[in-house]
Amino acid sequence: MAKQTLAGQLVRRCRLRSNLSQEQLGKIAGTTQSAISRLESGTTVPSFDRVADLVELMGLSLDTVLQRLLEGDFERPKAGRIDIGDVLRGNILP
Repeated sequence: MAKQTLAGQLVRRCRLRSNLSQEQLGKIAGTTQSAISRLESGTTVPSFDRVADLVELMGLSLDTVLQRLLEGDFERPKAGRIDIGDVLRGNILP
């Protein structure tokens, strides 16, 4: 079983907050329910642009969503800086 990534968690949280099913989000995004499921479960890792598109399709601000996630209790990299690439790949988890 794949390890859920932060990108997948982000999309799932936004989808649930928007009261959408995976199928509904898939239709809005022009993809399938199974593609959304794979993204949320960590089977596939989307690009930053794809995550941004999905979040914005749900009527949410990516800036606001990321700010709220980053204000949580994250494991910080050694330098104390967060690289968005690491966040999206799931290397820094809440």
